[in-house]
Amino acid sequence: MYYVSFTTDFECLSPTTCGGAVIDIESQMILPAQKLAKIAIHHGCRVTFFLEVIQWERFHHIQHYESQINKLDRLLIDLYQEGHDIQIHAHSEWVTAKYSNGRWFRAWVGQDHVHDILPQFLPIFDRALDRLKSILSNSYSPLCYRAGGYMIDPIEPIFKILRDRGMIADSSRHIDKFTGLVTEGGMISLPILGNYP
Repeated sequence: MYYVSFTTDFECLSPTTCGGAVIDIESQMILPAQKLAKIAIHHGCRVTFFLEVIQWERFHHIQHYESQINKLDRLLIDLYQEGHDIQIHAHSEWVTAKYSNGRWFRAWVGQDHVHDILPQFLPIFDRALDRLKSILSNSYSPLCYRAGGYMIDPIEPIFKILRDRGMIADSSRHIDKFTGLVTEGGMISLPILGNYP
């Protein structure tokens, strides 16, 4: 017997270094997620939505996004109440992204890991987790994390942060072959495209 988990990274476009990214939460997140959830329910399955929490938290502090972020928060509640799963996804580029004239600019040009910006990453990450718990349910506790660009780096400090916040699994690795579960640094590894008998 095989168990399959349907997952999707739940996010908008990334900020860019040239020209900036124009982000519309409704067309880039809300409508696609509603369609996906409807298809899943029709076929009797559920989806794990890996919410990009750094991006999501940043949107809460931009007045331009007030009505769209309220709709997105309502959708997260609806998805959760319908039995879909909400887990954690994060791209480090959102920690230092700048918003100007309706566009998002990537301010940091390093690799997609948090090694150099961990002190800036952590407060935003914690605020996002607190916000997610407050809107979903007092009993909600995320168990799995997926790093942006499959870059779970640096592993040990990030795994300690995740374990300290009650998470038990990481889904940041991409493996193009059948594989079994492995444990590393106290976290269960759930590779993307893995297949677990």
